[in-house]
Amino acid sequence: MRILLPIARYDYGRPDWGDSFEYLMLVGPLESLGHEVHVFDTMPAGVDRDVLRRSLLATARELQPDLIFTMLFEDELDEPTLRALRALAALGNWFADDAWRFHAFSRRLAPHFDFVVTTSTGAFARYQEMSGVRAIYEPWGFNPELYRPVTRDRSIDVSFVGQRYGRREETIMRLSSDGFPVEVWGGKWPRGRLPAADIAPVFSASKVNLNFSESSAGPLARRGIRFKGWFLLDQLLARVAPGPRQLKARVFEIAACGAFQLTGPAEGLSDFFEIGSEIVLVDSYDELRDAVAFYLEHDAEREAIAQRAYERCATSYSYQTIFADVFEAAGLS
Repeated sequence: MRILLPIARYDYGRPDWGDSFEYLMLVGPLESLGHEVHVFDTMPAGVDRDVLRRSLLATARELQPDLIFTMLFEDELDEPTLRALRALAALGNWFADDAWRFHAFSRRLAPHFDFVVTTSTGAFARYQEMSGVRAIYEPWGFNPELYRPVTRDRSIDVSFVGQRYGRREETIMRLSSDGFPVEVWGGKWPRGRLPAADIAPVFSASKVNLNFSESSAGPLARRGIRFKGWFLLDQLLARVAPGPRQLKARVFEIAACGAFQLTGPAEGLSDFFEIGSEIVLVDSYDELRDAVAFYLEHDAEREAIAQRAYERCATSYSYQTIFADVFEAAGLS
């Protein structure tokens, strides 16, 4: 197929932050499946949204794609633009944060697509109640070009790669105080972000990788409330009223590196991994601290769990496998 991807080319539209998650998720895997892929940047700096929407429509008319597939961030594509795009080709969207964003965002836009993809079991059930919406329930996955075993030399005891928000800083500081210092990278941390190519080596080198399953959204974001200064207030409120836990791609990316992880519970996680055998859940700080201590001392148990998770991930959750399933479910060749 000829596929047009209206997505952010760079992370949150900032070239200095590197490639966006959706770019890394979509382009390479789709090309490896034999599709002709064209990217249209929906978050270029300094471009008026109306100009961008007109440019996208002109690009779609010229390209004549078989599929237009996007991952909407906010309202970069409005409803008239979506209707116009749908008249030109099959139109699909992956809604990334349905665990907390379904009511405020996804349900409003879903009827404008030929199909939508969700990782949320709760949202999937609600989509099915909506007339005219074709929803596909899929896990997150991993790009094999980026996430793969790099080393078995576990030179890092405990690591975390991800943004600083909510209660993450407090948890990591408590672990350090209890004798388990954590190597940390990511947005708003002192070391900053890791380049995409450097993430798999960190996962692979870590005895214990931490994955926090809470969402970044505070109560304002979850309700779609916006006003001047709302974001900073929302992040402050999220420390005392954290968002719902959600399935994250990080679970699959760590497993694809043959690495062990401790993760919080998340909606749908047990659909994709066998709890206890392939992945270990912790539901409180005390559970986390005790699990870190245990698995740092029990190499064989830790490595056996990591290996089983890797085998599951490698056979079932590459984005090549997932998108082959998505396209079949959507009736696309």
